[in-house]
Amino acid sequence: MSRFRSPHRLRSVRAVLASTLAVSLIMGTAACSRNEDSTQSSSDTASSSASESGQSSSAQANETWPRTVATDHGEVKIPAKPKKVVSAAVTLTGSLLAIGAPVVASAGGQKGTPLTDDNGFFTQWSQVADKEHVKVLDLNPSAESILAEKPDLVVMSSTGQDATPDLYEQISEAVPTVMIDYSDKDWQDVATMLGKATGLEKKTSNVIKKFDDTVAKARDEIKKPAQPVTPLVYTPQNKSARVWTKESAQGKLLTKLGFTLADVPESARGANSMGQRSDVYVVSAENLPTAATGKTAFLFAADDKAVDAYKSNPVLADTPAVKNKSVYSMGTDTFRMDYYSSLAMI
Repeated sequence: MSRFRSPHRLRSVRAVLASTLAVSLIMGTAACSRNEDSTQSSSDTASSSASESGQSSSAQANETWPRTVATDHGEVKIPAKPKKVVSAAVTLTGSLLAIGAPVVASAGGQKGTPLTDDNGFFTQWSQVADKEHVKVLDLNPSAESILAEKPDLVVMSSTGQDATPDLYEQISEAVPTVMIDYSDKDWQDVATMLGKATGLEKKTSNVIKKFDDTVAKARDEIKKPAQPVTPLVYTPQNKSARVWTKESAQGKLLTKLGFTLADVPESARGANSMGQRSDVYVVSAENLPTAATGKTAFLFAADDKAVDAYKSNPVLADTPAVKNKSVYSMGTDTFRMDYYSSLAMI
């Protein structure tokens, strides 16, 4: 399946999938190039003229402004195609960059961690942000710092540590603001919403199709470990965990890849599983042996040291995954699932 590394990941699988991804992207690019050349060379024919006329009408329909976009916080009217987008949620920035949105500034996270670069941007897309000269803001930026960038669209989250719901009313009075609850969505859902808001539906559709094609091929080629699986973020310091649900982006991607997620008994779920979020169960150290029912454990936002810590935890010795020697690291860049980290995971 994923980016397994020996001894905790299946190296042969990653090689197969990397090859699959490379071929898929190369063929997709070549196909696009051939199609563009074909359209150009036959532009003088009647059939091509008719086709181009239809495509032009479709493009004009997609470029209709102003437009009203349905969001998790109601409908938002956007007067013109955005040219300066500010992301007030670092989790959403990767999806914006993936569809080619004109991001001028973004909230960042804690700087210089295994998950982030020195700006606080997630490592899976930080180089893209650098190339696009994206300015870094605080994790929870102020309304003043957001509006100082003079955006014509602001994107923010209603859930997670990068949520800024308290700023919505103030900012939305000054600039169109799209609020998204990413806790029950995969990155494709998020990208689709952002594509409509930015007028980048075609680019978004192409990015999603290439990714879905890659997932479909990978599903049939993966040599899967014992099922079902428990996907989680393990904290070695206090031996607690956050277990991803079927509603999480991680859970949805695993399901698309052909994995079955193990159930988490209600008795093991924390009383406060991240507030209103539906994508994660907060599990205490004492409840983790009860929660980890999967025959395989996938550790997200983790390296091999985290796997060793998990396997050496004496209270987990009798859990199915540890007994089966089927505990795997999914990489440090899989905490927030966007286009980039999802590709990296495959």
